[in-house]
Amino acid sequence: MEFYRHRQSGGLILAAMILAGCFVIGMAFLTPRADEKIFYYLIGIAALLWLAGWLFSSLLVIVDDRSVKVAFGPGLLKRRIALKDIESAATARNQWWWGWGIRAIPGGWMYNISGLDAVELRLKKGGVFRIGSDEPQRLEEALKQALQTQIN
Repeated sequence: MEFYRHRQSGGLILAAMILAGCFVIGMAFLTPRADEKIFYYLIGIAALLWLAGWLFSSLLVIVDDRSVKVAFGPGLLKRRIALKDIESAATARNQWWWGWGIRAIPGGWMYNISGLDAVELRLKKGGVFRIGSDEPQRLEEALKQALQTQIN
């Protein structure tokens, strides 16, 4: 049974990576032809920027009767946490300097695509896992419902 499914767009990250890649490509074509090695390095950097934009283009969160699944973009970067390993879930506010993406934060880890709102999962083995969300109240409610089914 699925309690929650939401894909949050990472439009700002995607746009920033596309623009940065285009800027680097422009720099590559402005390099003198004698510096061919630099040209290819810059092309490689642009490709990496575009790859990062694709990998972090969205954040999918699924809460079902067994686990919480969080996946960036096409799903290559993902995490699954069993409900039986979660002690509690509550909305939280991330510090702005923690940034976006996959981050180590004090006491645990964070997956965030945009903004500062999140839901913090306190894990039974200690530590936390924060999921950035543009609808943290709905996610918290779904998590609490799912956790309640584990108790019954």
